[in-house]
Amino acid sequence: MMKMLRFFIITTLFYSCTAFHNPFQAGTFNALLSETDNPIAIIVNPPATLSNQSSFEISIAGVGVTHYKYSINSAEYSGFFSVSQPIALSSLPDGSYQLRVVGCNSSFKWQGEDNATEVSWVVDSSIVFIGLINTPQKLTNNTSINITVSGLDIVSYKYKLDESAWSSEILVDVIIQSENIPDGSHIIYVCGKRNNGLWQAEEESTQYQWVVDTVAPVVTVTDKISASGSPSLDGTIDDSDALITLKINNITFNAINEANGFWKLESGVIQPVLSTGTYPIEVTAVDKAFNSSIVATGVLKIDETLVLAVLENAPQKFTDSSSIDITVSGVGIVFYKYKLDGGVWSAEIPISTHIITDNLTAGDHTISVLGKKTDGVWQTEVHSTVYQWNINTTPIVAVLSGLPETITSTTGWEITVAGIDVAYYKYQIDDGVYSSEFTVTNKIILSNLLNKQYTINVIGANINRIWQKIEVPTTYSWTVDSVLPKAILTNTPQEYTDIKLTDIAVGGVDLVVYKYKLDGGVWSAEIPIATHIIIDNLSDGDHIISVAGKKSNGLWQKDADATIYNWNINTVPVIAVLSGFPQEFSKIKTTDISVSGTNVVYYKYKVDTGAYSSELPVSNKISLTGLTDKKYTISVLGANENRIWQKIEVPTVYSWTVDTAAPVITANTKTTSVVSPDLSGTVNDQSATIQLLINESNYTPTNNISGVWLLDAGLITDLTNDAYDYTVSATDLAGNTGTGSGTLTIDTTVPTVILSNLPSSVTNIDSIAITAGGPDIVSYKYKINDGIWSDFIPVSTPIVESSLSDGNYTIYACGKKAVGTEQLEQNATSSTWIVDTTPPVITLVGEPVIYLNKGDVYTSPVDGATVTDTSGEIISAVKSGVPDSTISGVYLETYSAIDSAGNIAIPVSRKIVVYKAFDGTTVFTDADNKIESSTVDKTIYLDYDDQFIYIGYMGEQMNLNNRILYFALNCEETGTVGSTIIDEVQWFEGRRVNLPFKAKYLYMAKHYINISEGQNLTQKYKRISDGTVWGERVEIKDPNINEFRLYTSDNTTKTSLYAINRANIGNPQGKISFVVYVKNVESYNDGGYGWMFSSAPLDAIDVDGIGEKTFTKYFELDLNSSEKPNVAAVVITPP
Repeated sequence: MMKMLRFFIITTLFYSCTAFHNPFQAGTFNALLSETDNPIAIIVNPPATLSNQSSFEISIAGVGVTHYKYSINSAEYSGFFSVSQPIALSSLPDGSYQLRVVGCNSSFKWQGEDNATEVSWVVDSSIVFIGLINTPQKLTNNTSINITVSGLDIVSYKYKLDESAWSSEILVDVIIQSENIPDGSHIIYVCGKRNNGLWQAEEESTQYQWVVDTVAPVVTVTDKISASGSPSLDGTIDDSDALITLKINNITFNAINEANGFWKLESGVIQPVLSTGTYPIEVTAVDKAFNSSIVATGVLKIDETLVLAVLENAPQKFTDSSSIDITVSGVGIVFYKYKLDGGVWSAEIPISTHIITDNLTAGDHTISVLGKKTDGVWQTEVHSTVYQWNINTTPIVAVLSGLPETITSTTGWEITVAGIDVAYYKYQIDDGVYSSEFTVTNKIILSNLLNKQYTINVIGANINRIWQKIEVPTTYSWTVDSVLPKAILTNTPQEYTDIKLTDIAVGGVDLVVYKYKLDGGVWSAEIPIATHIIIDNLSDGDHIISVAGKKSNGLWQKDADATIYNWNINTVPVIAVLSGFPQEFSKIKTTDISVSGTNVVYYKYKVDTGAYSSELPVSNKISLTGLTDKKYTISVLGANENRIWQKIEVPTVYSWTVDTAAPVITANTKTTSVVSPDLSGTVNDQSATIQLLINESNYTPTNNISGVWLLDAGLITDLTNDAYDYTVSATDLAGNTGTGSGTLTIDTTVPTVILSNLPSSVTNIDSIAITAGGPDIVSYKYKINDGIWSDFIPVSTPIVESSLSDGNYTIYACGKKAVGTEQLEQNATSSTWIVDTTPPVITLVGEPVIYLNKGDVYTSPVDGATVTDTSGEIISAVKSGVPDSTISGVYLETYSAIDSAGNIAIPVSRKIVVYKAFDGTTVFTDADNKIESSTVDKTIYLDYDDQFIYIGYMGEQMNLNNRILYFALNCEETGTVGSTIIDEVQWFEGRRVNLPFKAKYLYMAKHYINISEGQNLTQKYKRISDGTVWGERVEIKDPNINEFRLYTSDNTTKTSLYAINRANIGNPQGKISFVVYVKNVESYNDGGYGWMFSSAPLDAIDVDGIGEKTFTKYFELDLNSSEKPNVAAVVITPP
């Protein structure tokens, strides 16, 4: 059979669409230059389109690409990998493969899966090929090449570049080098020579095509004046695929290439917004061959004071649309007017109304717009906003020539694009993306096409790049089929058979019909591929069938290359007969089996599911050695002298088991209270016979199929409380015997459970965690008081109860041994206790507070307290605390108790107050009868040691000298009230007043005259009960504060209050409440009183003398001018 030799090229591909002369797409190109766009993965070393290799290591790269993931033949995408880790594919079977890769940048922005980088190839291990390595990019500005030639068995090659002559023969390790290659499309042709001297045909040479482009694009920028700090900018560009970058104010932006000779930067893109000033503009264009333009420069002038209309949604510079819908905007612009093509100005129009015009004629058009701001200022005509465009409504339709036939075996084509006014074109293969823009001088070159259907879509454009509608491209479809038809026969007869019937199925790639001839006869008519070749009653002997197929495109397989099959028919039955085979169960590890039978001359055999042996004469026996323990099946096929074989579906079969291992049997050790129990164990042979020997008696247990043997209960006799050793044996079908042994213990004694961790007889703990145990006890049950018995519980689980109420409890428990014997409930183990969680109660007997003079002897009351308890068992009652009556102060006499359950009573205390003895000095007088004993203002609680008060009055000097300060003292013992009047004095230092013996309450009031009337008011004092709320109390934060003052700072509208000095008054961390009483003078006689409450934090001061320091923060009340302050009071409450 002739082997077809095929050659193809290994190329560096970037996209699956091999038809592009320029593989770049707009998105890909941007990704190569801008980190803000989606990354695009590049497959650096893809497999060749056709390869005989089954393993590949494929590297991934791309500008900004740090990671990737991939999919093979539309399978789920892999996890993501670093680009430093290549894709490793190995042991690929023959077939077609497609690799799809998406890249990811360092910001974890992914290439879209619908725009994945793809490469496709075919693995065919039967081919021989050459390949080209390090080929140039499909579009490049590099004018030199350094290409390496390789291939299986290739030793040398020759090549030619474009239309030059073929080179001489070159060794394969020499690189193809060429420099100064001019701009344009180029093709290199290479033919390899194998080590057997066979050259690749020139018409089948390996080819690679690329484009050299060293011409840089030309870009311009239009100067602009704008009132906006982020205006749109534009200019021209002669390359519709070039990437435009714009630099302004030292910041670079990507502009939009509109692919019509113009570029644009949209308004709002420039950030941060530019302020008023002049800014240079630098614009650069880079084409897809990486040629960079000369930098174009311009000027942007920002003048925020200008009135400039801005046009949005303007038509393309070159368009086939005859209508416009333009939006007018701009900084501060509210109205506008416009004129079209030099006409008259329109009326004033609000900017919410668009400029809409239909049915414009083909040709050039100009629109001018003037804007008007909110202050009525119009844009000047000199600076009017102007936009120009061109309309061309002539339809653009690309026309294709050089197209392939509808069905073709040719894998490469050069298609020419033309058409009326068509100057440029783009094309799309199948569902791929459209190519870059090409001039019609460049043909669409398709090469290395796979066998499949293709559709090409082409859209053309005129010189102004008005494009053919993408919805109605010029379209052509065809099918590539380079595979010659070849009929494939299946379900053919055996090479030697006794069947006279055929049922041969015909198949093959794209075959639709076939024809055949039998034994050199004539060809049949065309037969559908679904119809089998069925021939019956064939004679014994040799037969030959020839088959030729036809593909759906009408291509027939040549008669000379028809598919041929030979076979022989012999209908004499052949059956092998076996003798000398082993017993069904055998200890022997060898065989000596003889094969015979009528007309049997040869045989083949197989053991179990292995392959059949080679053909053997019947004089050779089947001798197997080294057989291991298992079941064997031998299958034998006999053959006659013509090697007509016994049917493989019905071989002669014999099975036997080799078993040299004794059964493994175990006996369970058992402890029970039953005197004739069952016994059991395991055995690994369900067919073995079991024997048991115990107490000199033999028994025959049953062998269950579950791997367990069992001797039923009640069969064993004459056993008592004791331990018995017993043995068991198992004998298998091959005569192997295994033994095992066990122990049976009879135990009928009754257990007694032991309880531990029991509660105390009396306890205040309302929970238990009692442990049960005892010799041989494995579980127990219990109940509390008259409750229900629990189920049996493992001894590892304690009895846990919580939240027990006060009362008496008894727990009962019964144990159970592993053998099953149980403690009787009437003999249960028990324990009793009392739960008492109520503490004792102490009640004080007698006065809760006792007052003593310093030096008095204190005698504690007899039976000063009583204690009661629910359990009635007090185990401790203690009185503590003895006052020292030689030192004034407050003392506590405390009673405490504990009951037998450990409950602690709440302690109760009696307060004992020791006062300093009165020195007999009389302080207050009531000569003026100013104090009424039944009316006072508010209480000040004092302490119990040396006590004196500084009372001060501060304010501007008044013309009248009868401002009066009153205060009074209630002496608790006598109930008398003393008073003093401080009169006709302006105090700045304060005055000290000593308090009498056992002073408990201090009453203060302050009286003012009505200055305007010049007469005294009747003094009024109001007794306030202890429960009256006078306002929030203010906590004194600093323990060093001990001075407070009372004064007025304004005699007409304000009253400011401070507390009086409180030297030696006790713990200074008390609380102060300010209470101000204000009476309206005019409404005094009708009883109009009003109370105002306030409080505020007091600042700390250091007192180094009497009356020398005052607080810097004070509290004020603002009064109306018609109201005069006349009564004020302050309350001090020490802790």
